[in-house]
Amino acid sequence: MVIATGDRTVPLNSCYAVRAPSEADAHALCTIINSRIAAAWLNVLAEPARGGFHRYLAWTVGLLPLPSDWNLASAALGPIGERAAGGDAPADDELSALVAAAYGLPAGQLTPLLSWQEG
Repeated sequence: MVIATGDRTVPLNSCYAVRAPSEADAHALCTIINSRIAAAWLNVLAEPARGGFHRYLAWTVGLLPLPSDWNLASAALGPIGERAAGGDAPADDELSALVAAAYGLPAGQLTPLLSWQEG
């Protein structure tokens, strides 16, 4: 989730907080992290945890590649994340297509990774 500038909320797991240069960048990053694409990629690296969950440690999340044209990705995904924060989140398939496009990939190219994750 994105905590707006000036909000005095302290995240429960504040050791996992990330500062972003702008709220638009924070919403774009949040959009990526909340996608099935990021979950599938991170689960390849993350330590397994009880109950089929994974431990997304700082080193794990730090290895998540960001789109090479961050300015374009932030402009495209920031508004999606802001809408999602307001309760208007896109469906998983739509989110996957938007995130894949931000990476410059056709969504179908990620099918093996997503299938492995869901399998």
